[in-house]
Formats: sequence, C-alpha cells, structure tokens
Amino acid sequence: MKGTALPALLLAVVALFCASCGEDSSDGADADGNDILQPDEQDAADPQANDGGEGTPTDGSADDDGGSPETSDPPAGDAPDEETGPGTWTQVTDFGLNPGDLDMYLYAPAGMPAGSALVVALHGCTQDAAGFSELSGWNTLADSFKFYVVYAEQKTSNNINACFNWFEPGDTARGEGEAQSIASMVETMRTTCAVDGGRIFVTGLSAGGFMVPVLLAAYRDVFRGGAIMAGGPYGCAASMTEAFQCMSPGVTRGASEWGDAVRGACPSCAGFPVVSIFHGAGDATVSPSNLTELVKQWTDVAGTDQAADLVETVRGHDHQVHMKDGVPVVESWLVAGMGHGISVDPGTGCDQGGATGAYAEDRDLWSSYYAASFWGLAEGCVDPDPDPDPDGCGGCTDYFCCTEAGCDGYAWVDDAMKCYELGTDGLMRACPCWP
Repeated sequence: MKGTALPALLLAVVALFCASCGEDSSDGADADGNDILQPDEQDAADPQANDGGEGTPTDGSADDDGGSPETSDPPAGDAPDEETGPGTWTQVTDFGLNPGDLDMYLYAPAGMPAGSALVVALHGCTQDAAGFSELSGWNTLADSFKFYVVYAEQKTSNNINACFNWFEPGDTARGEGEAQSIASMVETMRTTCAVDGGRIFVTGLSAGGFMVPVLLAAYRDVFRGGAIMAGGPYGCAASMTEAFQCMSPGVTRGASEWGDAVRGACPSCAGFPVVSIFHGAGDATVSPSNLTELVKQWTDVAGTDQAADLVETVRGHDHQVHMKDGVPVVESWLVAGMGHGISVDPGTGCDQGGATGAYAEDRDLWSSYYAASFWGLAEGCVDPDPDPDPDGCGGCTDYFCCTEAGCDGYAWVDDAMKCYELGTDGLMRACPCWP
C-alpha cells in the first residue's frame, strides 16, 4: 500500500487556507462514503516519444514509506502570480487517509462564503499541479465566480512520468489507492470549508481525462459533473496493455454496455452527472473516437439517446448537446485542428483565458470556461469589450460579415453561417462580426 497520512490537526490546518470560507460544516458525508477516484494522466518520459506525449500509460511503483505527501515540488505558496491572483495557493499536507500517496494543493479565492462550489483538477503526465493551474486557468475562473479548486498531484515514486494510474484496479476502485486519496481531499473540503455537496465537480486531461469517468462512475453520489479533456470511457482498461488499446485506436462498445459498466461501479449510487467532453480532432495520442464512446456511455447513464438535441458550430468547432426532459446533460466539443491537449483562448474577455504551453493550444475556445458554464458555475459573464452590435453586424466598422456577399474576401462557411479568415498560421478564425 502507498503511504498514508494521519488526519491529525486536519481541520485546523486546512481552515487556515480556506480564506473566509465560513464556518465548518457538520453535515459532511463520511470519508469512506465519499471516496473520489483520481484520474490518471499518462505521459512518456520524453513527451515526444512514441507520438505519445502525455497520454502514454507508464507503470510506476510507489515507495511504501507510510509518510505524508512530499512538499518539494512545487513548494507550498510558490505558485506564480498569474495563477494565484488575489486568492491563496497552498499545499495541504494532512488531509486524512492517503493510500494513494498523492499531494493536495488548494486554491482559495478571497472572501469565500460557506456553501461554495468545488472543482477538483487533475493534471497530465509530466505535469504538476501548479503548471496545470496556469495552463487551464481554473484559478482565474475561481476568482471570478467564487469556487474552490483542489489540485491532486501525482508523484514520480508512484508513476515514473507522474501519471495518475487510471488503468490500475487498485487505484481506481472506490475506497482504494489514489481513489481514496482524492476522496479524502474532497471530504476535507466539505468538513472544513463547508463546500456545497451538490456542487462538486472534477476535470482532467488525457490520463486525467480517463480518470474523470472513473470518479464519475464510482462516486456518482459525490460528483455533480465532470469535464473530460482528451480522455476515454470508464471501464475501458484494467491493465497497461488494455490502456494502450483504449487510447488508440480505441475500443468500441454499445451504449448500454458502457452504461452498465458505470452502474456496476457503484450499484448503490443513484442519479447521473452532467458531463462535458472535449477532444482535439487531430489528436494522435488518444483517438478522437473516444469522444463518441464517451457520448454513448454518459447519455445512456443519463437515460437519454445518442441523437443530439443541439448541433452547432462555435468558433469553427463542432458542438453537440444532449438533453433529458429539456435539460442539457451531456455536451461534446470536437476541437478543430487541435492535437492532444486542452483548448485555451488567452485574452481579456470574460470567456477568454488559459495559457498556451505543452498540451495547451490556443483554439479560440477556453475549455475550462465552457465546462464551468455547462455546470452552472460561470454564470453572468459580461464581456468588458462587447461586440457593439451583438445581434448583427450593422455597428461593426472593421468587417461586414452578415451575409455571404458581405464576406469581402473572407471564407463563408455554410454550416456555421459565419465568415472566417485564414490566419498566417493556417487556422480558420471567425471574423469579429457574426451574423
């Protein structure tokens, strides 16, 4: 078994980091009943090796030292200013049972009230918590919309490439290994910062993206929703050999078979999560076919069909929404031109953010923001520099793109009913005025 951290001084320590979080909650669920699975992000030691990059599964062994999580990388409170902003970034070294021997980092915006939401974020292989927070921009969203972000961090003693072990049964079963460690992190937030038990979400990239469905399946009583970035369906692999097959070319099953796998992970759990799925159309590490299999799985769990109720093109990307009783329950984004990673959109608009880097591409779509919006966390976004004529192009002086004839040299895209320009980097982008 991996190291276990004793829960001594747990409440006192974490309370220091929950800035103005309100009084402790006395109705938090028992940790054994709220175990959370940790997504596993697999990268090759050389991110370019095997074409694999971050998603490549790698077996790793843990030191059974029985100690608390290490704190050397990154040190507590040492996140860049771009990440921390006005809130507090710190490492929580004592958060209860830790059989997965993971590290916990907490971002707490200033002035947090009791009953705030919580997002658990899971980095990719060869990444760490601080780096993933900067690329994804979750801390910025947390500041704007007032929710906590917990980052679980893997150790190279557990996996040589710092990948979460999403294909290891001992780390993905409810109450075991990395699953239990993340469960402890969530329970700590419930009892110490009085987070809203009905607004707990999880997101992850690649191997982390494969682990998000694990958490959503085994802990449907804990997580209200998830965002799967470049991942695949729950129940796809139980070994490293099977993991490679899941990643590429992918595994095809019927919707009910995928759904039964989820229901079998926690037979006593009721309900279903709301799920956002993001995948690069050009992902050569984790096949985009996984997006289709994920849609099958989570629409079946939600009790709806695979026929989308809304099909649209947003900023050049395919977006589909599946509803149950008129309420969106599953959405998918096939990000045009993107490889293996998350989609970001650096800028000053309220729907813009994230940073480019390894496994983070500027595709004019901030995936973190759209996931938070689907969960109902990012409501009331007001662009500080809005389109002067949002319902047409009459007020736009730079371009006139209301009709095909008005494209003026730009490409008219019938499916999107918008004009696009071809940038010097070869990417198509919507021109400023949308019809």
